[in-house]
Amino acid sequence: MYPKRTTRFVSGRDGTSIAWHAHDGKPKATAPRSTLLLTNGLGTSEGFWRHLVHAFAHDNLVMHWDYRGHGQSAPATTGDYSIRTHADDLARVTEAVLEQTGGPAPVHVGFSMGVTVALELYRARPDLVGSLILLGGPADAPYASSFPLRLPGVLPLVRKALALLEPMALMGAPAFHALATSRLAYPIARTLRIVEPTAPREDIEGMALALTRMDARAFWSSMVSLMGAHASDVLPTVRVPTLVIGAAHDKFVPKKQIRQLETLLPDARSLMIERAGHGILVEAGPEVAAAIRRFLESRPLVS
Repeated sequence: MYPKRTTRFVSGRDGTSIAWHAHDGKPKATAPRSTLLLTNGLGTSEGFWRHLVHAFAHDNLVMHWDYRGHGQSAPATTGDYSIRTHADDLARVTEAVLEQTGGPAPVHVGFSMGVTVALELYRARPDLVGSLILLGGPADAPYASSFPLRLPGVLPLVRKALALLEPMALMGAPAFHALATSRLAYPIARTLRIVEPTAPREDIEGMALALTRMDARAFWSSMVSLMGAHASDVLPTVRVPTLVIGAAHDKFVPKKQIRQLETLLPDARSLMIERAGHGILVEAGPEVAAAIRRFLESRPLVS
């Protein structure tokens, strides 16, 4: 059971309604230590954050938000699902959070695609970022530094091909939904090593169900945008405390891209978690939460 949750909305620059959620599990007399603002990966849902919400909501302010076309956020009114537009939505959510809390700037926790979105937020509005926790995600497109995607012109071709395949993907959405909501979803994910054996079945099935409720065009267009992501140039400019957490068996994010974060960030601590893959938030949730708590307690973040 989650702590009490309150949902509010902000408007994107194109008028799209963006949902954000506050989790309140602390006693009324307890002053919060930090504000954590959680940014999802592509297609992931609220359930993926349950370990962090339970670990921190009793003594911190914990918020998460939904990308346009995900969760309770509306599909984009203009069809815009670019990474920088997601980052602008995050800026607007952060401003709303600060209006409620009175500051200081929150600790931004980005998972998977949320890493790139958080870095683009820092590029545009560093004043809105008090600290960064970059979890299981790269600064650039997945595998951008690996062969053959690192060859000149290959990534743009991949992105163009994915864009051309969108009509077929949308037509195939009902079949995917049927598979994702069947009892086969979890064993297939295990067999393909999309998740590690430590991932609880109920978490993966819950994510699959949430995925079927997502706007299919929002998912596909965001994926196309992710394949054009490039935020590694932001890394040397980051001047806030940063924690990088990777998974040793991540099939979507090579260790090389996690090492890039560690190398280029001026003030970063890092941790590689064994026996975890891209489902690190549910495969090793308590270990991730413990690492984040050590990071927060080592750096006073509230004046």
